[in-house]
Amino acid sequence: MLPDAAITAFDWVDGCSLDRINQCNASYRVGNVLISLADFQGEFDVLFSHHLLEHIYKPHDFIRLAQDSLAPGGVLVAGMPLLLEAGSYQQEISKMLEKNNAPLRFLDLS
Repeated sequence: MLPDAAITAFDWVDGCSLDRINQCNASYRVGNVLISLADFQGEFDVLFSHHLLEHIYKPHDFIRLAQDSLAPGGVLVAGMPLLLEAGSYQQEISKMLEKNNAPLRFLDLS
């Protein structure tokens, strides 16, 4: 569909098949996303975070790194499964992002 597109995936554990990675022009890293993401400054058009923010001790650190990793006009898409229960958490993150003019879209996956 997008022949020039590239995917870079991060995960804490190695659960991705190398065959699937090779089929979709992807690179895959296992480890701490807060360390790995720092290697990519201004490179991503889209960062997709699914079920991650609610597990990070300091989500603001991830969001700052994500902002730095986005190309001009890039966007961070964050899926959080517990938005209804964590409404104040979403509001806190949203306020921080607005203050920093960060491009973020929340997906309500409840």
